[in-house]
Amino acid sequence: EREVGCWVWILGVDAGCGSNEHPANRPGVYRIPCECSKVYVGETGRNLTTRLKEHRAHGRRGDYDKSAIIKHAHTSDHIINWDSAEIIAPIKHWFPRRIREAIEIYRHDTVQQDIGFQLSDIWQPLLKQQPPPTPDVRVSYTRSPTRSEERR
Repeated sequence: EREVGCWVWILGVDAGCGSNEHPANRPGVYRIPCECSKVYVGETGRNLTTRLKEHRAHGRRGDYDKSAIIKHAHTSDHIINWDSAEIIAPIKHWFPRRIREAIEIYRHDTVQQDIGFQLSDIWQPLLKQQPPPTPDVRVSYTRSPTRSEERR
């Protein structure tokens, strides 16, 4: 059995081989849940803690239009479950992050928010049936013997 590469891209997921870094300390697509069971899905190039501080700061300053989850909590009088916020797909590069953010927005019951990157409707049947890939994906395969190896 042989491992294929050190980084595997599946819908933009960076599955780092041997990476000891916690996903919350990496850039990626994240989700923040509300008590009503809806979630906010976003993407960040920074770590999750920094991004959550930014959302909270918008709430403290009353900048409700700068954060959809803050606006939702304020207008609905709901409580945001900050402790359950998580990176759902650690992704380093901006464009794959934007695509994965759009996929996750499509898959989740989200608060009213900007959908970001617009996915073509052609992908909807596939996205409805496929479970989201997990960040700890490892791809391996058993290499078939070459013809010269078979002759031996």
